[in-house]
Amino acid sequence: MRQILLRTVLLVAAVAIVARLSWAQWGYNSASTLAEGNARGLSEVVRAEGQRNVMNAEAAKNYEQARSQYIQNQLQYTEQYFAAKRMKQEDYRAEQARKNQSKATPETLYRAALATAPKRLMEKELDPATGKISWPKLLALPPYEKDREELEASFTERAAVGELDGEQYLHVQQTTKHLLAELKSHIREYPSQDYIPARGFGDRLIYEARFAATAPVASRSGATPPKPPAPNQ
Repeated sequence: MRQILLRTVLLVAAVAIVARLSWAQWGYNSASTLAEGNARGLSEVVRAEGQRNVMNAEAAKNYEQARSQYIQNQLQYTEQYFAAKRMKQEDYRAEQARKNQSKATPETLYRAALATAPKRLMEKELDPATGKISWPKLLALPPYEKDREELEASFTERAAVGELDGEQYLHVQQTTKHLLAELKSHIREYPSQDYIPARGFGDRLIYEARFAATAPVASRSGATPPKPPAPNQ
């Protein structure tokens, strides 16, 4: 009988302890008063509003970045389009000129040569005394280094001996055409305001190779184009 009574007392005590622990845990996680509950609810609202503002700011930032990239892509596409259009127009005019040559008189050919001949390179672009070339910034890039070195060697030789022979002239022509082909392969990467002058510089470099290094600068804008040197036999 005493053992049963003792077990009952211990069971009641254990239930009381568990009940107190459960109440303490509930009181820790929950508001004990109405005012505390209102304060906690308000803090949750403020925290949620702050998170919403952060997310909106991040979304606005991402939108502006995407918009800026879109505008940049559109500008680059427009520049490339007009650069390609100019090149096609130049090629068309050159083709028409070739077709008309068969019908032209010597006088017409002479005038056409004067009108369509490229301008010779100026001393600030090519030093006739040393053969040093001042390259446009696009042609100064690494992809064109090998062609630049070969052309600089040819014009250094021209400065030393006075003019190029036939084989040297053909080498300048072939090397420059290779350089321009490489330049054209990167046309979509370059702004048109940089690409067009670089392309024109290559054409003028080929034209310049026809002349002697000692030709006066004053004659470089309107001289009659000389015949290219004949290859060595």
